Amino acid sequence: MYICFFIAVLAYFTLTSALDARKTKRLINASITEKVRVKWYVEAIIWEWGAVLAVLIMCLLSDISFKDIGFRQISFEYDFWFNFIIIALCGLLFALLLYQVISYLASAKYREAIQAKFTNDMDKSHYNAVMENLLIPRSKKEKQAFFWVSLTAGICEEILLRGFLFFLLQAVFPNITIILVVIIASVLFGLWHSYQGLQGVIKTTLAGALFGCLYLVTGSLIPGILLHFFVDYSSAFLLSEE
Repeated sequence: MYICFFIAVLAYFTLTSALDARKTKRLINASITEKVRVKWYVEAIIWEWGAVLAVLIMCLLSDISFKDIGFRQISFEYDFWFNFIIIALCGLLFALLLYQVISYLASAKYREAIQAKFTNDMDKSHYNAVMENLLIPRSKKEKQAFFWVSLTAGICEEILLRGFLFFLLQAVFPNITIILVVIIASVLFGLWHSYQGLQGVIKTTLAGALFGCLYLVTGSLIPGILLHFFVDYSSAFLLSEE
């Protein structure tokens, strides 16, 4: 049964990656309206919550408990220095993003500089073109919708890519090391974002590795969900409202 679940998860990643790549190719050089961008957000929310609903059904149909997929109390069970390094890296990431948000809210010059950077980099990087033209919200309505996109990503992607996938990898391949589990899940997370180009794949793979290690260190999905949400939602403070 676990093998069937694992195949279903891989099929979901493959299908949604292909659909995102197709939409990106069609829209990346188009003039994107508020309606189109919000529709993109809504579709992302539906797909991810649909996947989590499927995971919950799989759990109910099997002997997988919510505890098995990461809904546990926080506990630090690994080596002190490993724990310290991962928590420090997560804290540094949070601090840098918080600085970005505060700078955006407090400084018009900062907002102008970020806008200019994205404009100058659009022709040089597929990743920046995708981020500015498709993903980063501009209007007040888009930013409100993006909050729910970020919350959905934080909850659903941590359940799918860390909790459920970690459990399946260890169940299907009982001799696999936990480091290899983190690597495989991180690479799949990166490839899932292949519509963002090579730069996007690398960034999300590294982020996935950090989230995976945070899950190992704390034994719970909750810290990763909160950090993942903040990482995504901080993008709403990159471009000024139109």
